[in-house]
Parts: sequence; structure tokens; C-alpha cells
Amino acid sequence: MTDVETLYNQRLKNYEKTVNLEQPDYVLISSPFTAEFTLEYAGYSLYDGYSDPEKLAKAVEKIYQDFDFDIGSGIFMRLPLFYKILGAKNFIPSKTGFMQHPEVQPMREDEYPELIEDPLKFIIGKIYPRIYDAFNKPSPYNAYTLLKAYMLQNDYFGKLGMLLRNVSQKYGHIPFVGSIAGVPLDIIADCLRGFTGISKDIRRQPENVIAACNAIYEKLFPIYFRQIMSRPPGPNNTVFMALHMPVFMRTRDFEKIYLPTFKAVVEKLCNSGYYLLIFFEGDWTRYFDILQEFPKRKIVAWIEYGDMKLAKEKLKDVMCLTGFYPITLVGSGTKQQCIDKAKEVLDTLAPNGGYIFSFDKHPLSVKDVNIENLRAVMEYVRINGKY
Repeated sequence: MTDVETLYNQRLKNYEKTVNLEQPDYVLISSPFTAEFTLEYAGYSLYDGYSDPEKLAKAVEKIYQDFDFDIGSGIFMRLPLFYKILGAKNFIPSKTGFMQHPEVQPMREDEYPELIEDPLKFIIGKIYPRIYDAFNKPSPYNAYTLLKAYMLQNDYFGKLGMLLRNVSQKYGHIPFVGSIAGVPLDIIADCLRGFTGISKDIRRQPENVIAACNAIYEKLFPIYFRQIMSRPPGPNNTVFMALHMPVFMRTRDFEKIYLPTFKAVVEKLCNSGYYLLIFFEGDWTRYFDILQEFPKRKIVAWIEYGDMKLAKEKLKDVMCLTGFYPITLVGSGTKQQCIDKAKEVLDTLAPNGGYIFSFDKHPLSVKDVNIENLRAVMEYVRINGKY
């Protein structure tokens, strides 16, 4: 067995222990690097990476060479050309290459009955033509445009996936994310009604929103589940979920409208053997008691901010914790302030295991952080994170 294989197996063993809320040999460090940050750090433009997967893979390798971490966060990105070919209104590239997600409301407030009756038919037949100009072209040109867009995307990500696997194997990192799932209400908010629309609907027609969430879960999510479960469960196929709406909802609305299908998705995947990495965006402190009812020893809770002492107290027997360290401090603080914060986070969350070090969010640009501060924090955790 090579040194790299030994390192990989050591990281994998400690990851499984950590998620299982056992005490590992040391605190694992999760990569905080996005595709955009990675390209900038390596000296490429975003469009270099968008057009050439080999350049992005080289940039990822430079990150692996220059920073010490155990878990690769995965490279998620949206190709501007894919959305340009489709004539998308929901994702638009800026001049710098960063993708913008403007507020769109392709679904009207009176169309819930159609969504509830057949979510797939409604989304493909009515929503897609409102979001993507390609769906409005006459046949067969609409089909040609869709085929062109998906061939471009599949070719790019097929090559990128192979290249990144080779880089990861070269350095012995374990992947954090293998698949992506969502929550019905977030899908309605993000893709159909927009934040403004769904906020009104929750108050004006909550029963329709609940029925729509149930319909999406019962009629649309089996497709998602089949796709996720095409890969076997295990630490190399952790399922990622990002939660958007709960921190903007009243607690009673969260419990009545959001929670049932959210919990159903989580239980379905956990009962099927999958680990979950759930990004709890915003401050979830008021929901910690509710999260105690979720499946145990299957979830990595990436919590953006809130009361981390209370999180450890309430969730230490339920979920592995990560997050809480403010990435903004790495950009604006002194080196000593950054190290002091790392000590506070380790002292609070690391005791007895069940903790992976990561920042509260990932930087999009090298301008968001001080690189020396970033290295100092990661080095401090590596040295002082041993049990």
C-alpha cells in the first residue's frame, strides 16, 4: 500500500468515526475552496476554467499542493455557455464570469392547482418555456438547442470529473459531496415563485403551498431519489442539501409547511444508508430542539452561524457539526484574531468528536480573504486538533 493510499484510508476511517459521533484521531479539515476562488488563486480567469476543464483541474491541484486539508468540498459550477444556449432568464453571467441568479417568478399565484395535479407536466410544459427561450422554438429546433446545451455540459463535466478524480487520488483526499438533493419548499421558492412570491403565498394560501410541497415530494422526488441511489451509499457519496427559506419563516410556519417534506427527504436518504451534508443557511438556533428528532449519526450539519455552544449541547448526540467560523474574519481580521477564533471554535465544538472544521461559508474570490490568515487558521487546526 502506498503512502497516499494509507493517508486516504486514514482520512476515510476518521471521517466515518466523526459522522458516527465517535472521537477520531484528529479534527478533519474541510476544503473551503470554490471553483471560482480556485481558478483565481491559480492565476486563471473564470472563463479559462469554464472553457477548459484541464485548466480547472490544474488549479485544483495547486490548491491541493498549497493547503493542508482532508476533505475536498467538490467543485460545483454553472457553465455560462449552457445557460446562454438555452436563453436562460434565471441564471445570467456577469462580465467577470460570476453567475447571477436574479429574482424570477415564472409561476403565477393562481397556478398552484396545476402544480399540485402534475408537477412534472406543469414545470416542463409551462415553467421551462417562461425561463428558457429554447423551449419556445418550433420543433425540431427546440430539441436541437436542448441537445446542444446538454452535450456541451455533459462533455465538460465528464472530462472534469475524470480529471478531478485523478487529482484527488494523487493526494489522498476524500470527497465530501457525491450527490445533491433539495427540499420541496425551497424548490418552489428558488425556481417557481421567487422569494417575494413564496413569502406572500405562505401567508395568503398556506394550504396550497403545503399541497404543492407534498405533490413535489410524492410525484417529482422519486426521480431525484433514483438518480441519487444509482450510486451506492457510503462516505464517498455524501448527499448535499442547502436550506434557504427556514430562517425567513415564522417558527409555526416552518413546522407546518417546511418541516414535513424536509424531514421526509432526510429520512428517506438516511434510511437508505446515505450520509448527508446539510447546509443550514443563516441562524438555526431556534430550530435546534426540532433537529434533535432527526436521524442520528448520518448527518453533517454545516451551520452558518448562531449559538455554537448551544448547538454542541443540543446536537452532539444527533449530528456531526461543522461551520460557524466566519470567513469574513479571515479577510478583515489580524492573524492573531483569526487564530484566537480558531481556538474558540475548536474548544467549543471539538471535544469528544463529532466535529469537522470548516468555515461558515466558502469564499467566492481570493479578494474575500487574506491568504496568510487562511493558512494560519488551517495550520492551527492541524496542529491543535489532535485528540
